[in-house]
Amino acid sequence: MSLPIIVHHECADTSGNEYLLDCLNQTVKYNPGVVLLGSTNWKPLLPECVAFADAKALEDSRLAEFERVYVDLAPYYPNSLIFFRRLFLMETYLRRNGLHEAVLLDSDILLYQDLTDFPRFRECDFACCIDENQHFSKEDTQGLRWFANCGISYWTLDALDDFLTFLQDSYENHLDRLRVKYDYHVAHNIPGGVTEMSLIYLWVQDRPKMRFYNMSVPEDGKSFNNTVWFAVNYSDNEFLVDKRTRMKRFTIPKDGGLPIFYPVSGGTQQMYNIHFVGSAKRDMHDYQRYGHLRFGSRCRQLWQEWLLHGLRTFAHGDSPLSGTVHRLGKAAKKLLHLT
Repeated sequence: MSLPIIVHHECADTSGNEYLLDCLNQTVKYNPGVVLLGSTNWKPLLPECVAFADAKALEDSRLAEFERVYVDLAPYYPNSLIFFRRLFLMETYLRRNGLHEAVLLDSDILLYQDLTDFPRFRECDFACCIDENQHFSKEDTQGLRWFANCGISYWTLDALDDFLTFLQDSYENHLDRLRVKYDYHVAHNIPGGVTEMSLIYLWVQDRPKMRFYNMSVPEDGKSFNNTVWFAVNYSDNEFLVDKRTRMKRFTIPKDGGLPIFYPVSGGTQQMYNIHFVGSAKRDMHDYQRYGHLRFGSRCRQLWQEWLLHGLRTFAHGDSPLSGTVHRLGKAAKKLLHLT
C-alpha cells in the first residue's frame, strides 16, 4: 500500500492559488496516494489520481475544543489557527480511513521522490525539518526561535495523537511558557510568533524517547529542503545563495532526477523537494512545467524581491522611523478590528 501524501489547502478563491495544482501535478508523478484536504471548489480542478476530502466534513469535537482554548500569539499572520487546524483534520482523516501513517505536504512544495519506500520513515515515529541553530541572535540566550518546519513531515497516527494532546495541554495549562517567545518577538520587533512550528519544536524537545528523524540533516549527499530561501537548511551558512534574490542556488536536471543545490563548502547536494515559501510560490509553475525560470519570470522575480526586501528592511528595521511605522501599523490593525 502506498504511503498517503496529504496536502491541506482551504481557499474559497482559486485565482492566485494555482500553485496548489503545480504541487499536486508534481507530487502524483512519483506518489500514487495523494489526497487533498480542502474546500469543495477545488474538487473539479484536481489532477487525475488525486483523491479529495472535504475539510469541513472532517471537523470534530477535538478541533472545537482546541479552538475554545486557542490564543493567537502570532499576530503577524492573518489566520494562524489554520496552521494547527490542518493537523486535527489530518488526524480525523487517518482515523476514518483506517490509516496509521501519512506525510503532510504544504501546497507550496514540489516533490521529486516516491516516499512510500523511504527507509528512514520505517524507523521513526515522526520526522520533520528542525534547524540546528535555535537562537535569533547572540542576545537570545534562551534559544527562542523554536523552529520545526512540518511543511513536509512524516507522522504515525500515534505520534499525531500525542502531539494534539500536547497542543491542547499547552494552550490550556501552560500558556505562560508560550508567552515567553511571544514577548521576545514583540520586544525585538521580530516577525512571526508562536505557531505550530513552535509547538512541534517544544514537543520534540519534551519527548527525548520518541523516534525522531530530522529531515534537513544530509545523509549520503541528500536531504529534504527546509526552504528555498537563505543559506540555511540545517545549519547556518550552509548553501550558496543568489545575492539578487536571496534564494539558494539550485538546478533541476533536464533528464530528471533530484534537484541539485550547492553547499558553501563545495560540491553538490541533492534534495528530495523544493519548498517555495512565501513570494517564491510564483516560481513554482515554471519549475514544475519547464524545470527552470523563463525570462519573464526571472525579471518579475528580481523586481519583486528587490521591492519586498526593501519593504521588509524598512518595516522591521531598528531605526526609529521603522519602529514608528511598525507601531502605527499595529495600532491601525487593532483599530480596524474594533470597528
